[in-house]
Amino acid sequence: MYIIGYPLQALVGLLDGLISLYIIVVTIATILSWVSPDPRNKLVQILRRLTDPALKLARKYVPTFSGIDLSPLAVVLVLVLVQSGILPIFARLAARLIGNA
Repeated sequence: MYIIGYPLQALVGLLDGLISLYIIVVTIATILSWVSPDPRNKLVQILRRLTDPALKLARKYVPTFSGIDLSPLAVVLVLVLVQSGILPIFARLAARLIGNA
């Protein structure tokens, strides 16, 4: 079962890294939104393109609290739950398929 185990293990590692990176991107975009950056700035445009789809989806389900947008918190919470709850299941499966567990 090495044919399935090693690619699954690599995929889990890749997804774990991408989720960590996206959490950082959401955090930076959130902090930048507090200071009202120039919307013509390339970094701001890139951050908005990366985070707006997830934040817009979260805003449909997460209400504002006293004028505070909690959608970044919801996005980060979901990502952390996937990273710490679902990915380890697939990592253990990959280890079993390889024969390490």
